[in-house]
Amino acid sequence: MNLSIVIPAHNEEQFIETCIKSILEQCTHFKINPEVIVVLNRCTDRTGEIATRSGAKLISDDSRNLAKIRNAGINLINMVTGTFLNYLQPDKKLSRTVLPEKICLLLTNISMISIIKDTLIEEG
Repeated sequence: MNLSIVIPAHNEEQFIETCIKSILEQCTHFKINPEVIVVLNRCTDRTGEIATRSGAKLISDDSRNLAKIRNAGINLINMVTGTFLNYLQPDKKLSRTVLPEKICLLLTNISMISIIKDTLIEEG
């Protein structure tokens, strides 16, 4: 199973490494192939450098609109292999229960859309 996670980031050097590590650890534990995409938004710090070193792909977007920033990450995913798409804020860690809960819900109800923004679930 593949999972693409988009992280919008504006000067998040303090948090980005912990965020990415939590994703990679949980994906490894549950045998999920992760793809982490960090959308740099007008960063003036080392967020991009740290994200790259941590294994993320980078894209830049200077919008002042969170939806547009997230969509920049989605546009990159259109060229890659993510089976599931999720969002995560850069100052959050992926908890140990989020992936199995969300994937279980998705697999039992294929019409459900899972968006991880903290632990938000939306039905569609």
